[in-house]
Amino acid sequence: MLNSKFLRRGLMLSVLALLLTACSGRSTNCGTATIEPAAIPTLPVEARQQPVSALCSPTCSQSLSNAIDNWRQRLTEAGQQARPVNESTTQ
Repeated sequence: MLNSKFLRRGLMLSVLALLLTACSGRSTNCGTATIEPAAIPTLPVEARQQPVSALCSPTCSQSLSNAIDNWRQRLTEAGQQARPVNESTTQ
């Protein structure tokens, strides 16, 4: 019984050694392979955006940005002018 344990372990070690040596003989060099960069295909005509129309000009966009800044400023000022919280509601 003791002899069969050693025989079994010896066989497993020899199979493991055989597998390791078989795999090491076929190693590949990763540095020699060349990889081409990904190509970006052109969009079909249907998927392209239309040219910017005169309806949305840069001045229109600037006016919207100014309006948003005005609204933000008003909200900030209104928040600062708000009355302090009563102590009875915080307890």
